[in-house]
Amino acid sequence: MMMLYREEVGKERVRRVANLICAFPFVLADHLGSRVTDNYSHLITRDDLLLLNRVGNRPLALLNTLGIELKQIKDKTDKEEENILFSSRERLAMMSFGDKLTKAVGACERLVQTPVPLNYARHTSRFLSMWCLTVPLALVGEMGFGIVPVMGLMAWGLFGIQEIGLMIEEPFRRALRLDIFTRTIYADVQVSFMFSFESCSQRQVFRSFWLTRPFPGLLSGDDLPP
Repeated sequence: MMMLYREEVGKERVRRVANLICAFPFVLADHLGSRVTDNYSHLITRDDLLLLNRVGNRPLALLNTLGIELKQIKDKTDKEEENILFSSRERLAMMSFGDKLTKAVGACERLVQTPVPLNYARHTSRFLSMWCLTVPLALVGEMGFGIVPVMGLMAWGLFGIQEIGLMIEEPFRRALRLDIFTRTIYADVQVSFMFSFESCSQRQVFRSFWLTRPFPGLLSGDDLPP
């Protein structure tokens, strides 16, 4: 939507908003405890970095900065045709997307802060250990030495299920590859802002280029479409 009103908003503010959106997934992944490389420092200003270092919830602070940038967009009208080019309606529509991101931050925090109770995990581990130790005593008379590979396979399967459950408890730290998500979002935003009017095939080529870059570059006003 920002690209639809890029002439009314101005290239510099479009660049600013694009860089804040690109930095958001990296900040959110870091906030959720994922080991993601810091690839957002060059996307924001020094004042933004100082602000992020002072607050506890960096994603919300970044979204507040984004909201301030959108709020500062001035209304514009076409004096010749007396048409409203940009007004509070468009501004509120843009800010609604930031509100959705804020709700997404809250949803992610609920997943992180609501783990399976520790007593449940301990009880499951103790029960599996006792069961795997006592079952061979009951079956060794009938199976003989065959109980060894059977119990090994059963223990591997049961304790594997338990370990998978523990991994699912922390999806952002152990289960999901957030570095892939962040780089994909970064590439999509760069392509959307830089080549919004190119063909689908060209956008796919540019997207692949951004995904394979070792260090994402800063989006400047000159990179935007005319």
